[in-house]
Formats: sequence, C-alpha cells, structure tokens
Amino acid sequence: MKYSLIIFISFALSANIKAQNNLKKYTFDEPAKFTGNNNDFVTYIADHVNKPELITNDVKGRLVIKVDVDPSGKASVLNIEQRISPEVDTEFVKAILASPTWIPAKLRGKPVSHLQMLYYDIDLNKAKSAMVVTPLNAKPKKPDQNSVYSAVEIQPSFAGGEKKLREFLAENLKYPAQAKTTHPIGPVFLQFIVEIDGSLSNIKIIRDPGSGMGDEAVRVMKLSPKWTPGIQDGVTVRVQYTLPVRFTL
Repeated sequence: MKYSLIIFISFALSANIKAQNNLKKYTFDEPAKFTGNNNDFVTYIADHVNKPELITNDVKGRLVIKVDVDPSGKASVLNIEQRISPEVDTEFVKAILASPTWIPAKLRGKPVSHLQMLYYDIDLNKAKSAMVVTPLNAKPKKPDQNSVYSAVEIQPSFAGGEKKLREFLAENLKYPAQAKTTHPIGPVFLQFIVEIDGSLSNIKIIRDPGSGMGDEAVRVMKLSPKWTPGIQDGVTVRVQYTLPVRFTL
C-alpha cells in the first residue's frame, strides 16, 4: 500500500567523537558526509524505510535516534533515545545500517567518529495500514493540541502520583455484588484521553472481567480529579492513556 513518507534529519552543529573510549566535544574540520543518492541521506531513508508489515495500534509520537559514523565511514545506531514501537524502530535501524559508506568526519586532518541525532515525527494509522513520517526543522513546530498522542516526552499523571491514584481508587471503588458470587478474574482495563486541562474524556472499557466490574471502574474514573497533562516539546497535549483497575474485597 502506498503511503506518504517525508523525512527531515537535523544534524547538530557540534558533535561528539570517541577518544580512548570517552566521548568529548569537538568542532570538526569537516563533518561526516553521506555519499549515496547525491549526498542526500534524507532521500536514501525515504527510499528504504518500510512501514511495519502489521500495524496493531494507532500511534503518534517522536522517534529520536543517535547515530555514529565511525572513522571508516560506516553508520551505526548507538541508541534510540525516544522510541515509537519495536516494529517501527527496527525499520529505521535497518535503513540506517544499510546506508552506503559515508565520508568520515575529520579532526586535525584525521578521520574520526561523528555522533549525530536524527529526529522523526511518526504517525501510524491502523485502519489505513499507513505510516507517515513528517519532517522536523531545526526549530521544531509546536505540537498540535487538537491531536491525540499515544507517546509523548512526559506522560500524563494523576495528581499526586501513582500512590494517590491507588488511594483514590481504593476509596471510591465498590466491589459489585454480582462479582462476589461469580469471582471474575483479572483487572479492568480502561482507556481514556487526558485533555490539555487535565480532565478525562472518552472513557471506555477495553477489557472487562464482567459482573459489573467494568461499569464500576468507569463510574469511578468519571469522578477523578484533573490529572497533570502530558507534554510534548514543552507544550501540553491530549494523550491517550490506558489504566488497569484492580478490585479487592
């Protein structure tokens, strides 16, 4: 299936190089230079990154990859600083590792390693089986506050943290009478959106052991105080959140 794929890679003006197994900051005589596709690494990635064969969920977020171009000109992935999903991460790693040899960076006339950060915004659409990769400029665009994100830099949280959330649930959940005789197994899983003002919307059950437990979990979460909203690039955004709710007698 065809899908739109646009990639922009932001290279840092300064970089790190390896020296006696330590990373030090230098200004290069010449930075590493890609030799394939008319020196256009962006086009190379666009031609070689594939969407995952199976897209199981809608995902919207940022992928950040730390790449090292060694003194021989071979590119390798040092770390994925911010992940999307194992399937997406793997496709990007494959494309980077398969890239043609680079002209290595030079320092004082000698080839050296060159570290750089690659930034991508990823949008996976399960229904369309599509992956869209949008460019990030040197000064990234502000996140869209109308969109719903499933992966952000700072996740939303219940006011006071997980301990306060557990206390809130313990104080408000009532064990359904029917469940006392049927003894359903496992937690209820709820999914909802934490809005930019911290309120919860679109609360729905995605796993229900039955006997009224799902409905009771929804009832209680509708009583929830406002959460601390999620943040992307310093901007509060709407975030889809999944919460397990456990009942105890």
